[in-house]
Amino acid sequence: MLKQAMKLATLVNCLVLQAFAHASHPTNSIQQSTNGSDKGSIIGHSGDDRASATSLPPAVATRPASGFETLEFGAIGITMHVPIGTTSQRLDQEEFPAWQVTAGTAKPTWRMRVEVVFSPDESTSLEQHAVHALGSVTVGGVTSKKMEERFFSMAQRKAMAQWATLTRDTSISVAGWYLVQLGDGIFLTLSVATDPADFAEVESILDRSVETISILDPHVVNDERAKHMLRGKAILAAFTPEKLKAIADGGSQFRRLWQLADDGAEEEIGWVDLSIRTSPRSSAERGGKATSSNAEAVEEGCLVTLVARTIGPEGFDRVETVAHYWVSWDLQSEAWSVRSEQKGSGPRQRFEQIGLRRRTTDPLKPSQLFVATDTGTVGDPMAWTLPSEVYLPQAIALIVGKLLPRNADARGDFAFYCLDPSTNRISQRWMHWAPEGDSSTWVLQAKSNPDAPASREWFSNKGDFIRRQEADGSRMDPTTRADIVKRWNALGLDP
Repeated sequence: MLKQAMKLATLVNCLVLQAFAHASHPTNSIQQSTNGSDKGSIIGHSGDDRASATSLPPAVATRPASGFETLEFGAIGITMHVPIGTTSQRLDQEEFPAWQVTAGTAKPTWRMRVEVVFSPDESTSLEQHAVHALGSVTVGGVTSKKMEERFFSMAQRKAMAQWATLTRDTSISVAGWYLVQLGDGIFLTLSVATDPADFAEVESILDRSVETISILDPHVVNDERAKHMLRGKAILAAFTPEKLKAIADGGSQFRRLWQLADDGAEEEIGWVDLSIRTSPRSSAERGGKATSSNAEAVEEGCLVTLVARTIGPEGFDRVETVAHYWVSWDLQSEAWSVRSEQKGSGPRQRFEQIGLRRRTTDPLKPSQLFVATDTGTVGDPMAWTLPSEVYLPQAIALIVGKLLPRNADARGDFAFYCLDPSTNRISQRWMHWAPEGDSSTWVLQAKSNPDAPASREWFSNKGDFIRRQEADGSRMDPTTRADIVKRWNALGLDP
């Protein structure tokens, strides 16, 4: 059931149902005033300007060997080939980008932490960093004995590998590090943990993986992202009140969520009813009723409403969601409310969230976004300082494909800062917009953060939604209420 609920959250690209899934996705974030801060948003940047390693060679893309697949760490510009089935999870609690990579077996024989480490001393050498790495694990009564130390080439750069046994009382394990210097006091660090019995095989596997690592120059990556953000700024400026009002017709847009089962049959996941209409900000309150009457509450803007239902594999469990996302015509103010509830055979679970960004009248004062979430235990509200000229409001994120221009000048890459619903962080959302075939259809590829898999949405030349597909094959297609009722009733389900 949790998997099905998360599919809806991914498919509609909004905040619904994250209470029912604890998936962790990488992100690339700007300054955040309270929770969810991620200072590793700019590769090679830790609050100071450090030089990249001299004479950085270009990254070379290669195809994975048989039995291997490509793993990307977009936030730090790294790719590598790993055995098929290897899993990677972003460690969101870390201050700088870091991932836990695990062998894809029932009993993993190795685990590896991938991160970029900034030494306090910019003059730290590769050899000194290796000493610090080993010293960081010999604490709390742990003793070490070095097994191996060697230099090699990683992505055409001088790199170092070291392995050591770690002993504490009667427990013995093996730790290893693959290290390469990216700049002054900046190191790509792969820290490995395994057992002595598995060491020889693990070292052989990871040596092959490390040889395939591709590293982008941090400054090149940053320059490219800056270009994408600048183009995103220009695109946002083109989302005029007239454009928003033209699509705010109030009509229901039913969409079917489905996937192919293992036997090739179509399997229902759920449905979404989306509507876009002109409405006051207070309409984004819980229940979607305009109840407040102060000056801010009565301001009219664009309201995107989602009513959705997903079902579990056996049809016994379901998640019901109602979400309202409002944004002012000039995109400078927004509000939303989401309520999801899981019902069925198990205990009920719920998720509620409200978000608010007030208009700032001082051009020198940055806009603030506030989000409060309740999953049964109310936590502290989260707050971010936003660059309003490149920030994509939640309501617009849901309908951006309908607003994008469809001409030769529009095609290409662009990016915005946007709230990533899978991690509750402000992330750089990358998009690619281009025609397909004879240009009667346009395709929007989007990543909610640099390391997330890309979704694809198809639109007609008039801006009508055609379909959406996720990396895992899940689909969203336009449909009607009658079709949903017919399909669900055929399965003995209440739509």
